[in-house]
Amino acid sequence: MAEVSFFILGALFTFALAAALLVLLGNAISLLPATARNPRHSEGVFAGAEPVPRPPSSFAGAQAWQADHLARSDRASRPSARAGPKADLIRLEPAARQREAYRIAAALDEAERALTKIAKGPEQAAAKIAAQTLRRLSMAAEPPKARLRFAVERLQLLALRPEPLARLAAQAALRAMA
Repeated sequence: MAEVSFFILGALFTFALAAALLVLLGNAISLLPATARNPRHSEGVFAGAEPVPRPPSSFAGAQAWQADHLARSDRASRPSARAGPKADLIRLEPAARQREAYRIAAALDEAERALTKIAKGPEQAAAKIAAQTLRRLSMAAEPPKARLRFAVERLQLLALRPEPLARLAAQAALRAMA
């Protein structure tokens, strides 16, 4: 019996060690492209590398980040010379994208306000859901549109819960975002 339990413990230890090594190797592999592009990698992995900024969760910060991102992507995709009737449509396209970015940022801000209100409320189950949602939204690396979709889904879930204060706050936020 002792031999069997010793074998099982050894197998579990080996499995845990292999899993830890895979995690460490995965992190090391994700750093390899950064070190390969950096000619001064002896100074550190990220020395001289430009970090990719994460869009901020505040409304003003998200709006500024989105405008900067759209301007960079527009400059990168613009050919040197455009003429003709399509040029007017192309000039309108960034404005439409800017309006969409503004709408998404405003809705995400409204959702975060409602979730913060619910998280600070007296209803424990709804507060826990709202706090977890806020934590995931703040740590998410997804674009604002995906974060908004997630926030709307969670607000819809909270709008169906039996807690009256959380339900009313979630319904009001969903109406404001519509």
